[in-house]
Amino acid sequence: MTASATIAKRFLAQISPSLLPPVHNANPAAWERLTGHLVSANFCPRCVLRFLGIRDRVLHRHFPSQLGVIKVANKDELLERMEAGGAPSLDSLKTEADDAHADMTEFVENGKGVKRERDAEDEGEKRIKPSPTLPPISDPTTSTQSDASYTVKVELTIEVPFNDTPQTAYPPDCTCPACLGLLQMDHKSLSQRADGMYTSENYVLGEQTFVVSMRLPAQLAIRQRAGVLFVESVQRSDDIAPEAIETKEILRNLLTDTFSEITGLTFSSHSPFSVNFHIDHPETTTEYEFMTQIPEADFKIKKARQKGQIIIIGAGPDKITKAVGKLELPHFKAAHMIPPPAVHTEPKVVEVTLSHGPVYVAGRYNKYKRGISNSPWEIGGTRLAEDSVEELICPKIDAAFRCQEHRFSSAGREDADVLMLGHGRPFYFELVNPKVAVLDQERMSTIEKQINAHVGEKVGVRDLQVVTKEGTRVLKDSAATKSKSYSCLIRLSEPVTQEKLDEVSALGQIKVAQQNPSRVPRRADLLRHKLIESLHLRFDPLDRESSDNASIRATKSSDPLSSITLVGTHQDIPPPSTDHVDEKAPTFTQIRADMRTSAGTYVKEFVHGDGGRTNPCLAGLLGVERAEVLALDVLEVHLDWPGKVDVEGVNPIDVMSTPAP
Repeated sequence: MTASATIAKRFLAQISPSLLPPVHNANPAAWERLTGHLVSANFCPRCVLRFLGIRDRVLHRHFPSQLGVIKVANKDELLERMEAGGAPSLDSLKTEADDAHADMTEFVENGKGVKRERDAEDEGEKRIKPSPTLPPISDPTTSTQSDASYTVKVELTIEVPFNDTPQTAYPPDCTCPACLGLLQMDHKSLSQRADGMYTSENYVLGEQTFVVSMRLPAQLAIRQRAGVLFVESVQRSDDIAPEAIETKEILRNLLTDTFSEITGLTFSSHSPFSVNFHIDHPETTTEYEFMTQIPEADFKIKKARQKGQIIIIGAGPDKITKAVGKLELPHFKAAHMIPPPAVHTEPKVVEVTLSHGPVYVAGRYNKYKRGISNSPWEIGGTRLAEDSVEELICPKIDAAFRCQEHRFSSAGREDADVLMLGHGRPFYFELVNPKVAVLDQERMSTIEKQINAHVGEKVGVRDLQVVTKEGTRVLKDSAATKSKSYSCLIRLSEPVTQEKLDEVSALGQIKVAQQNPSRVPRRADLLRHKLIESLHLRFDPLDRESSDNASIRATKSSDPLSSITLVGTHQDIPPPSTDHVDEKAPTFTQIRADMRTSAGTYVKEFVHGDGGRTNPCLAGLLGVERAEVLALDVLEVHLDWPGKVDVEGVNPIDVMSTPAP
C-alpha cells in the first residue's frame, strides 16, 4: 500500500458516511483511489473535500487545514491511551477541564513521536509512541469547547510500514496548488480584523445582519478547471466523478461563520451590510498567458499604458473563466497544468473593508431667495451660483448618517433665478455607505428643524423622512406625468387690453411644440410636445421686489421661521405703466401669468418664443413683438410624494399654493 493510499484511507475514515455523496457507497474503493490522487497532488484537506463533492460547512470549518485542534479534559488519560497505542476519540474528550492550570500545555505529534511539554520544574522529556490511527472527527463542534480545557495540536502523521520508507506527513507544509492557499488561511484572524473595523467605526445597523463579499484571484478559475480535469484523468472509465465545489463557496462559508460567531450578527444574502475581503496571489497573476497560445480558447489580451503604468486589457475574471471553459485535458497537459502545479507563496490579503447599502432620505424643499441653483452649478471651472439647494441641505443629513458621499435627486429643477414656493419640490438623497443606517422619525424631524434654523433664510425643508429604494421610483416614474403650476411676472413691448388678456386666458389647453432652448446648448436639439393645461393672465401692479416679498410671506405665513424677513433679488425694473386709450379700455405693459403645465415645459420660452423655437408662444398669442420674463416662481409641483410627516411637537411648514395678489 502506498503512502497516499494509506493517507486516503485514514482521511475518509474521519468523515461521517452521511456526509459523503450517495455514489460513494456504491464504489468506496474508487473514492479511496481518488482521495489518494488528490493527496498525492498536495491538495489541502479542504480542497480534497470539495473535489469529493463534500460541501458540509461544519465539516469544512473544523476539518484540519494544517493542524487539527482538539481539546481534552484529562492529560493523564490522554497519556495512558497514547502509550497504549490507542487514540482518544473526541466523544471521550468533551468534558471541561478540572484544572485550568495543569502543567501540560500541548502535545505535538511529529514524525518521531509526540513530545510532552512540561513546566519548568519538570525534568527532561518523555517520548511517547505516536498513535497508529488518526483521531476520528466524528463531532467537529468539539473544537469549540470551553477555553478551560487543554489544547492538543495534532499533526496528521501516518506511518508507512513498507520498505523502510520514512513517515509521510499530511497535509504537507506547503501552499495548496488547488486553492492557492485561500482555504489554508487563518480565517478567524481575518474575521477579527473586520470586527475591529466594525467596532471602531461604530456602525449602527437597522438589520443585525451581514453578507460577505469577496474579490479573489482570477486565476482560481484556471486552477479549478485544472483540478476538475485532473480528477477526470485519474479516474477509471466506470468511476462516477463527483461534482467539484468552487473555492469561493467554501471560503465564503468559512469567513461567514467566523465573523458571525465573533460579532453575533446573522448572515443574510439580502443584507445591506457587507464585509468585503480582497485577496490576491501575486505569484500566479499571469498564469492566464498560456491560453493566449491556444486558438480554441479565443483569449486575446493587449497591453496599454495608463497614468504611467502598463495595464493588461482583456484579462478580467469573466473573460478568463469563459476562455478556460473551452479548454480540455490535452490543452492543460501540454501546458504542464495537470495536476495543478505547485506554488511557493501564500495568498496576500490586499484589503478588508466594510460597506453598507444606500439609505434614502426624502422630503420637500422651498427656495425663498433667487440666485440659488438646484445643485452645484459650475461650467469650465467657474462657479455660476454661490449656493445650491443641495449644498445648503446636505451637511446636516450627511453628518447624522455619517455617509461617505451622497447623490441628490429632485422632481425636476428650477433655474437659479426662480423661486420654489407652495408645498415645495419633492427630493431625495441617496446616502452612500452610511455608518448610521437607521434613525427614527423624531430624529429626522430634529434634523429638519436644524436645517431650517441654519439656512431658513434661503431654503426650507419639510416632511423629511427615510424611504425605501422602491419608494424613490415614484419620483423617477413621475418625470413625464406630473404637472407644475407657475406664476410669471411679464413685461410686454406694447400695451394690451384686459379684453385681450381674457381672450387668451379663455383658450383653455394650449398645445406647444418646443425645440431645445437656445440657452441650453448642451442638450439634444429635439422637438418636444408639451401642454399648457391652464392659463390665467391679469394686470399686476406690483414691481418685482414687492411681488417676491408678498409671495414668500404667503408661503411662510405659518412657518416657525416666519419671523425672518426675506426679500427677493432686486433688479432695476421700471414701475408698471398703464396707458389709457379711453376710460373703459385701459391697457397694460406689465402682467402676471398664472399657468399649469405638463412636466418638462420650458416656461420662459413659452412666454417669449425663443426666436421661433417655441410655437405658439404667449407673445404671439397677445399680438406683441416681445414679452420679457421679469420674475418666475414655481407655485406647486403636483406630486403627492413623499407622504406628509405629522410628528407631535413638530410644526411642518404651512404653505399656500398661490402667492398673494
